[in-house]
Amino acid sequence: MKKYIFIILLCCLIGVGVKAITSSEVDGGDSHSIRLPTQETTFYANNRFWVFYQDEVDDFAYKTSTDGLSWSSKNLLYNGSSYFAAMFDIYFDGTNVHYIRNDNRTGAGYPGLFYRKGVPEADGSITWAAVEQEILDSDVYTYVADISLTVDSNGYPWAGYGFFGGTGKDYEPYIITSDTNDGTWSTKSGYPLNIDNTDYTLIKVVAQTSGKLYALIVQYYPSESEDLIYGYQYDGAAWGSKDTVSSSTLKMGASGGTYAQYDLLAESDELHLVFHAGTTDDIRYINYNGTDWVSEEILVVTADRSDRSSPVLTYWDSDTLYMFWTKQPNILWIQQYSDTWYTDEEIYLTDQQIVFDNERCLQSFKAQYGSYGGVFYLQEDGFFEDQIFTSHQGFDAPVTPSADDPINHIFKGTIIFNDNIIIKN
Repeated sequence: MKKYIFIILLCCLIGVGVKAITSSEVDGGDSHSIRLPTQETTFYANNRFWVFYQDEVDDFAYKTSTDGLSWSSKNLLYNGSSYFAAMFDIYFDGTNVHYIRNDNRTGAGYPGLFYRKGVPEADGSITWAAVEQEILDSDVYTYVADISLTVDSNGYPWAGYGFFGGTGKDYEPYIITSDTNDGTWSTKSGYPLNIDNTDYTLIKVVAQTSGKLYALIVQYYPSESEDLIYGYQYDGAAWGSKDTVSSSTLKMGASGGTYAQYDLLAESDELHLVFHAGTTDDIRYINYNGTDWVSEEILVVTADRSDRSSPVLTYWDSDTLYMFWTKQPNILWIQQYSDTWYTDEEIYLTDQQIVFDNERCLQSFKAQYGSYGGVFYLQEDGFFEDQIFTSHQGFDAPVTPSADDPINHIFKGTIIFNDNIIIKN
């Protein structure tokens, strides 16, 4: 029998309102269930928390909850059988949820791509706009990995992925889109597009305004410890030339390859990037102002990758960003308010069983939905891992951080901090 802890705090901490925190197990999983911080799994809509995940029998499914504590039964989206390494991504556009996934894993590969769009309903069901659409033929595209999904301001879906074309070929970044936006898929002329011929890359595609997009690409080599970061701007009609994002390098994750030691968010045409730097072992932030990458700064000094995860971002409002990361046994956070980062590290949650190995770390809401935010992570439970969801909620008395008193004014409009919220079976 599962035991849940729901702590309600009705206290006031010198300028910080703390209202409630929930933490609960959604389902079992394995070491691949929460793989890339650049991928999305969770959101809040129609008075429900929604979590999309891969379970311990490799099914791709979702569950919902009205309180962040008690979860629905599993809603199966795909019977994975030998599904592997969380090869899916979701995107919530405020009305529709979109997902993209691979087919069964066959040997050393991630075949095909499949897409679907639907409306998440108040009863926990999804009203699908169409049947699941096959984007790439599994028999032809046998190795399609590290998927990134977004939807542009006109409602058209876009996906980025790495494709390995076979013996003697490089693993390269591709982008694909549809010229229909009604839930059916018709690949647009000129796509799939091999946007760059760099060896072994990891791509994240985000939507801006007026049909614009940005594709961030990481070049990496399993035998090296640092990665190059660059990108391409799409102006609504054509892709531009390569941007050099930073002179800093990205830290390689686990042995055998890197695992997206970064997260990227779009705020209108502005972009926010946090990443674990290569040579310096710190966590850095850099801003894209719609034209150039500017204002690189160090947020966390000496972020030794032996005990810290990749950072993830939540966009709260036009003034506020939050960054979460793991330093065993804690999930930590800091805040940017009015373009200023307040870098005193605060504990979001403590869990002695939190899973961490650079790759398999945590994910967060990419934005607040209905004044709610959330963090999703793995917890050790014997051979398998439990998938733990935590939520935090906004309140009506936001306060402004100040240079004189930053700690007691951080986390404007949320209710998150308490530690030792541990869920046991």
